[in-house]
This record gives sequence, C-alpha cells and structure tokens, in this order.
Amino acid sequence: MGIKNFIKKILSSKKEPKNKLTNDKKEKIIREVKNNDDGSKSIKLKQQGGKEVSLNINVSFGGKIDKEKDNSRVYDGGKNEYGSYSFTEIDSSGNETRGSTSESPAKYKRRKALEMVDEEASKITIKFEGKEYNSEQLIELYNQHSDGYIPRNELPDITNKQYLNPNEIDEIKKIKSKEEAKKWKSKLRSLRRKGKLEQYKIDMLNKLGMIWHPNGYTSKDDWEKKYISFRKNGLCVEIKDWVKEQRIEFENKTISNENLLRLQAVDFPFKAKDNEHYKLTKQSCWDLREKLDNKVNRFKVKRQKELSVYEKKKSWYGTKKQLEKLKKSRKEVNSFYNRKYSFCSPLSLKKLNETEALKKLSDIDKGISYSNTRLKEFLDNETKKYKENKKRIPQYFKEFYNEVNNTKLSQNQIYLELSQFNQSSFNGVIRKQACHYMLKNLPHISLKSGKLFKEINYLISTYKKEKNRTELIYLKDYIEKYPMLNEFYGEKINITILKLKP
Repeated sequence: MGIKNFIKKILSSKKEPKNKLTNDKKEKIIREVKNNDDGSKSIKLKQQGGKEVSLNINVSFGGKIDKEKDNSRVYDGGKNEYGSYSFTEIDSSGNETRGSTSESPAKYKRRKALEMVDEEASKITIKFEGKEYNSEQLIELYNQHSDGYIPRNELPDITNKQYLNPNEIDEIKKIKSKEEAKKWKSKLRSLRRKGKLEQYKIDMLNKLGMIWHPNGYTSKDDWEKKYISFRKNGLCVEIKDWVKEQRIEFENKTISNENLLRLQAVDFPFKAKDNEHYKLTKQSCWDLREKLDNKVNRFKVKRQKELSVYEKKKSWYGTKKQLEKLKKSRKEVNSFYNRKYSFCSPLSLKKLNETEALKKLSDIDKGISYSNTRLKEFLDNETKKYKENKKRIPQYFKEFYNEVNNTKLSQNQIYLELSQFNQSSFNGVIRKQACHYMLKNLPHISLKSGKLFKEINYLISTYKKEKNRTELIYLKDYIEKYPMLNEFYGEKINITILKLKP
C-alpha cells in the first residue's frame, strides 16, 4: 500500500485505525491533510484532551520515487526531550514500523532525494562502437586488461645457485638474447643519428619493422608510439585516427618509404575491412571511465539542483582558529617528514668520506642496516629536541621506532644495501669494496633482485682498465661456479683476459 492510499484510508475510515499512531488510551486523532504548491503533502495531528501538534510531513521529494523499493517515512512530531524524532514507516505491503532517529525530517528528505539521484545516475551509460557501457562494465573490462600485465623490465625470480634445471637455463638464454638484441639495436640507432649507418642497412631493418625512436624526443615520437601500439594491440581505440591517416597517405602515395616498409612488416591493413572493429585496451577503458564519470557528475549536479538538495562542497567546516591550528599541525608534520627524508635518504651516503663509507660497508656486510641505523639516529635527535623544549613527543614517533629493526639483515637485504654504494658518485676504492662484499651474497640472490648483476660488469671493466689479469682470473673462477653468471659473463671475461698480455 502506498502513502497516498494509506492517507486516503485514514481519511475515509470511521473506525480508529489499527496502527501505532494512537496512544494506550486510544484517544481520537483529529487529522487534516493539505496539498502544498510543490506537490508535497502536510499532515496536522491533534489528540483530544492533549496538546496540539502541528506537523509538516513531506511525502514527496519533487521527483518520482519507486514506491515498490522505498519505505515511506512519516514523522510523528518534532524533536522530543531526548533529542530524537519519532516516525512511522510504511512499506510496499502496508506494514508499519515505528521507531526513533536523530535524523530530522529535512535531512531525511535530502538523503532520500540524493539516494534517488544516485540510483538514476547508476543507470547512465556511454556509447562506444555501437555498444552502451555503464561504469561497472568498464571497470570489469579494465581489470580484465590488467590481469596478466607484466612490467616491461620485470625479470623472472631465478636464484643464482650452482645448479639450474633445463627450463631455467633456457629462460636465462632468452634473457641474454634480448639483452644482446637491445644493445645491438641501441648501437644501430646511435649510428643512424650520427649519419654513419648505410642506407641499405636502414632499409633492411625497416623491412623487419625496426623501431627507431622508442624513447626519444623528436617529432617522430608520436608516430612511433602509435606504431608500437599497433604492433602490440592491433586495431585499437588509441590509434583509430592514426590508422585513417596511414590509409589516406597510402592511397595518395604520400607515405614515406621508411614508414611503408615498417607497416608492411607488421601486416598493416591499408584498406578497411567489412565490420572492422577497434578494440578497447586498458588505457581506452580508463579514458571512457573518465568521460562517463564526468557525464554522471554533470547529471547529479543538475538533478540535485532541480530537487533543491545541491550543496557546493566546502573546503573547511571549522572555525578560523581551528583552521590555523590544523595548518600549524600539518606544517610541523610535513617539516618532520622533510627532515626525516633529508637525513635518512640514500643521498646521505654521498656525504660520507672514504673511511666512513668503508666502515659502513663493513657494518652492512655483518648484517647491520645502514638505513635503520640512520633512522634511529634521526629519531633520537628529534626526541631529544622535544624533551629539551618540554613538548609532548608525537604519537607517530612510536610507529617509526617500530620500523627500526635491531635484528640482522637477511642476505638479500645486505645485497640491496651494498648495491647503493655501487654508483658512479663513489670512488673506485669504495665501489670495488662494495662489489666484493656483494659477491659474497650473490649465490643467494635471484635474477630479479640482481638486475643482471651490475657488480660483475663493473669489476670486469675496472680490472680491464687496470690491466689486472690476476684479479680477472680470480673473478673468472668465481663466475664459472654459477651457470647463470657463466651464461651472462663467461664469454665476456674470457675475451677480456685473452686481450691482456700475461
């Protein structure tokens, strides 16, 4: 039974209605119903022998409400002595429920109107390639494209042990081939930029689909990005206009020979096919979601204004004094984090002199964390300042103290902290010592952590410059113990040793 039928039943009934609007003595209730100009209804109630209660009860919100899904609430009076409101709700079957709430009639009206707007907004769709998509469908498609996504530089988690199974060996050979191909292509790109690559070689590479500007900063980058996208995804939304441009240039015979060869290498469709479809990708799903969100937000603002429930978001709801206090608190916290970053950042390593750096390397090799030691030193200094100024130590200090782990580092953690010293900003003595310590932990490090073991490359290069054949032979013996290292660096170190005279 809807609210209209309920009111009509009350007005037409001569008997006392069997509901909870009456008190225990079942006193008669005088009722008056008035139609308001905005389409809502006001009901006035008065108990005989009691105090008159005049109520305005809105049963309409200026828009259509699905009464099959919505419970209609009628407030029984104003705020009582306990600061709450009594109400009666009637569901679609005519069943009544009485209760009390702190929500005022005005807030209830606004909440129901906003819920109605949200429900209407959830049905809004966006059209793409003849299909309508709602927000949930686009999120699902986005997640589908995200599944199985592998970062470009991610390496398999193969440990550098003395025995590898055939599958792991094959995987390492593939990685080695890719790395060699990258170096080879990088060298060719460099030669072409310098004008030292012959034209026939350029043409041959174009026929293989060569990418000349993968990460460059030239005007050709945009074409290259679209080309890479086609190679990866085929016909997709991001390159729709680009595909049309290539077809027009091909038809008008204005396309460059280089681009033509590269497009032919990847079977580019120069003529549109019947029922040609441009598929959605992860990026296009995201773009469609943003367009749909904007469309939904515009609709919500419009409907909320129509229903007179729109409120512009305020940046601050407190007093000016509270705002100043909050700003000061944030400034203190931000200042703390800035000081912490400056003190504990790996950049602080560069401030160490040679003796200090070698001492830190020795400590890390023993499992004493540089970053944790540095963090504890910073926290101790900050705590001392607070105590000297008789200020309360902030709660977040405890959280950072919990981060300081006094236990020894794992071999993987030792390796990673040592690797911070293998940088060009440190002199040769520090870098070589860091690399030697890293070799001690290398048998337990995975390929993913090792990043192709830069310490091996550095030591080979350094000993080559120093013409230190003895150290190279020691390093060669070490490399040959591990199949992974031997696959990557065995040939390189053998050639380097042969070039040096005994």
